[in-house]
Amino acid sequence: MSTILVADAEPQIRRILGRLLEAEGHVCVFTGDGEDALRLAREGRPDLVLIDVEMPRCSGIEVLAALRQDEETRAMRVILTCAGARLAAAAAGLIASADDFVTKPFDPDQLVSRVRAALRRAPR
Repeated sequence: MSTILVADAEPQIRRILGRLLEAEGHVCVFTGDGEDALRLAREGRPDLVLIDVEMPRCSGIEVLAALRQDEETRAMRVILTCAGARLAAAAAGLIASADDFVTKPFDPDQLVSRVRAALRRAPR
């Protein structure tokens, strides 16, 4: 069982992601705020962070950069989500060392597959 931090400003998206991931046996922690996501990632050390590029107070790209700069969280798996129109931001996130990205609206099977792949690559 893996713990996944789900960070998205939209409550409906958090609910959908939570149902999908919990059905796969994961434990989810939720937030709708970028600063809170960074705090929760540092404190809780989830197995994976699934974060939207556009978050209040601190973008997903900024959270990713902060996690990668910290030796304690550097290896944490991070998947960025973004609206299709924001694909360039997600591409910038990959360049900034995200493990993967998923565009919204997302295909549930594809999302679950990408989460599984990221978790398989996670350090033990």
